[in-house]
Amino acid sequence: MSGQLVEQWPFKPLHEIATVLGGSSAPQGEHLFEGGTYPFIRTADVGKIRFGEIFETKDYLNEIGIEKLRHFKKGTILLPKSGASTFLNHRVIMGMDAYVASHLAGIKADEAIIDPRYLLYALSRIKAQDLLQENAYPSLNLSLIKGIEIPVPPLEEQQRIVSILDEAFEQVANTKAQTMMNLQGAYNVFTSFLDTIINDTNNDWKDTVLGDEYDVRDGTHDSPKYHDEGHYLITSKNLKREGLTYAKAKFISPIDYHQINKRSKVDKGDVLFAMIGTIGNPVVIEEEPDFAIKNVALFKVGEKNGKFLKYLLQSKSKMTKMLCDASGTTQRFVSLRYLRGFPIRLPSDEDQNLIVGKLDELFDNTEQLAKKYSEELDCLDELKQSILQEAFNGTL
Repeated sequence: MSGQLVEQWPFKPLHEIATVLGGSSAPQGEHLFEGGTYPFIRTADVGKIRFGEIFETKDYLNEIGIEKLRHFKKGTILLPKSGASTFLNHRVIMGMDAYVASHLAGIKADEAIIDPRYLLYALSRIKAQDLLQENAYPSLNLSLIKGIEIPVPPLEEQQRIVSILDEAFEQVANTKAQTMMNLQGAYNVFTSFLDTIINDTNNDWKDTVLGDEYDVRDGTHDSPKYHDEGHYLITSKNLKREGLTYAKAKFISPIDYHQINKRSKVDKGDVLFAMIGTIGNPVVIEEEPDFAIKNVALFKVGEKNGKFLKYLLQSKSKMTKMLCDASGTTQRFVSLRYLRGFPIRLPSDEDQNLIVGKLDELFDNTEQLAKKYSEELDCLDELKQSILQEAFNGTL
């Protein structure tokens, strides 16, 4: 269909072509979910799908739990309307009847006017950021959602567009899945090589424990007062596989900074290790630090090779053991005492340096591959947007 014909497509507000309703407040109380068989969809469930059909949920309600809740039919489109997920612009269509959380809007197409999957694709082009003037707290009220303008070509044209988009998106999804497998495969090769080295028993490495080889400490367990500026307080969430990040780190006063650092001052070359909540993600501090730590293990390496310790701690075998041995239920952790007594095998300082050289080279190659695959994933996302643009410009 030509662009000229597209210009003749009427635009209709959503409330004229669909029923738009809000979900229900989440039932409170475990007894309302015990033995439940009725799916209750939350924004987290939608977030796992992002775009497409949703067939299952984490939570299921029982007969008592669904009392007074609004019921949504299969084929209803879900759109996050409040909270942080609003700006993620996820759009899914229900593959089963279900009950829906209040942070979601349910949109049921009038199938005499508009094809549900066509409407799903059309809504995927609508960004919450473009609808809100004030973005401090993302929230789309139902009247705003009902007023969204949707292009409505004849049903036959809608179905033609859906057929093309379904096929194109399936191909993109398959390519994306393969690319993600390649990305994971690149890291798996490195992980396998790392474990082979660390677990090789045909050598003269020394059997020892972490506490005998390193000064193992931890940061504060208190919660100092936060400020708008000052020194960063680093916690487990700031330790990532790719290194240290200051994203969402809080500031503390110089007084608290110096007080914490009396027992756990971090120096360049030291290794940090997440020990509460997230366990692992060892990081070597590459630059002179200007932060204090909380609920993070600190390995003072001195003249030793901090990178070897980092590789040792992130090896699959060591992490598997720590995760199996971790204490706690709601929040898993490994204690300072546990880390000090953790068994390891260490080569000579000279061999550590040689091993680190080999691992660094392989890791750099792995990162280059990962960057290539990540760029491919970005291109695939751009391709999806380009295909959508063509569909709604009438150039497919």
